Amino acid sequence: MKSRIHLDTQSDKAAYINASDFVNVYVLAANVAQTITIPTGANLAEFRSTGNFFVNFNGGTAVVTAKTNGTGAELNPTTKYISGLKTLSVIATAVQTVTVSFFSD
Repeated sequence: MKSRIHLDTQSDKAAYINASDFVNVYVLAANVAQTITIPTGANLAEFRSTGNFFVNFNGGTAVVTAKTNGTGAELNPTTKYISGLKTLSVIATAVQTVTVSFFSD
């Protein structure tokens, strides 16, 4: 299914996006990084979780530590453009369930 964001410019109604093509559910152990393989053709990923989690989009393993060189993991991302990425890494400091919905053109 093509990823489409729909906006109603004639009113104050919220935007919505089509149903995803592919959904994965991960139960993360505390402080254990999980590598996620991005489905072929996916260009958007939407993240949901039962608690705080971190995602590394730049090819490294997600870690929960101070980083000041641009390689840190992002806390609780929502919808991200991921075209061209092959994998990403997710980690949480406590047991969490994370869902990732993927959308393609």
